[in-house]
Amino acid sequence: MKEKGFTIVELLVTIGIVVIVSALAIPLYGRWQIDNQAEFARNNIFQFLHLARSRAQAGHHDVRHGVYINGSAKQAVYYEGAEYANRASQYDRVFSYADTIDISTTMAGDEISFRQGSGRPIATGTISIVDLNSPNSYTIFINATGVIE
Repeated sequence: MKEKGFTIVELLVTIGIVVIVSALAIPLYGRWQIDNQAEFARNNIFQFLHLARSRAQAGHHDVRHGVYINGSAKQAVYYEGAEYANRASQYDRVFSYADTIDISTTMAGDEISFRQGSGRPIATGTISIVDLNSPNSYTIFINATGVIE
């Protein structure tokens, strides 16, 4: 009578294949994460900018909304208020980015706020995002009509 199941040899071969495939995949995944840190930062800042503009247009809490880039703390902060220094901090949303990412702006005070109602920015400029460990870099443009690209 033949019994059903796997032999010890079949199990060892299967485990060996899984170990080999894992050993090859882990370094590739680590490299992929490093290569995508700048894109991750860009996407989060992009979302903050769109959130600030849309909430300003909608008149949410009847104030301006903006984004502040704190390069020394490696953070981008969505805020509600006329400017970052005079914001309602209980509404802050903070995105912390990797130490290998450098973000700079051409805007005064490293912040941009959008007028309530129209959603137009108080100032125009760019936000540059550079990954110090890879060739990846991005630039976000904010024009006078509030278009973010």
